[in-house]
Amino acid sequence: MEEYIKDLEELRQELEKRREELQKEIEKIDGYIKAIENLITEKSFTTADMVKEVRRHTVEETPEVKESIKQKIFEEKPIRRDIIFIHKGKPIAWVELYRSKSIVYIDRDLGLPIDDSLITRFLEPRFRDEMTKDIQEIEEGKRDSDKRFTYVIHDENGIITKIEMLDFGEDKRRRDNISKIRWVLKKYIEKKGVNQ
Repeated sequence: MEEYIKDLEELRQELEKRREELQKEIEKIDGYIKAIENLITEKSFTTADMVKEVRRHTVEETPEVKESIKQKIFEEKPIRRDIIFIHKGKPIAWVELYRSKSIVYIDRDLGLPIDDSLITRFLEPRFRDEMTKDIQEIEEGKRDSDKRFTYVIHDENGIITKIEMLDFGEDKRRRDNISKIRWVLKKYIEKKGVNQ
């Protein structure tokens, strides 16, 4: 019986040793995966210098920072496309969902100015609040520093044509932001109807 217990003890020790070796190997593999993810993220979206630059401009972003963000957002194939707003039977806005970003396209014929109060007093302040919230979460260690919400509003001669949001596939954030854009479009059409 004692030999049997001794054999079991040896087996237990061997298994524990093997478990430790495997855990070290898993940690090593996790490190490689993390390094690869960081390289992918850096190549796809932003450089470390750009993150620092964007952090310094949390409340008001300069045109240079916005242009830099525009250039860094990686173009990939969308996972899904949906119409998000129809007016008088015509699609006015549609969204393309990507792994890490959302792009809302707005029909130029709608004529939504980039300086409209619905954008400057409603939409952009809410987007900036999200950016500030992410920075706080990064500083508190609740969010990875490379997963910070960013947005760019594109226009042609002052008329909005698309809104890009680097949202890292966070479903609730995506839904909320698309709802905000829908609300802006609805209110703009109502306002435009009253003014015509």
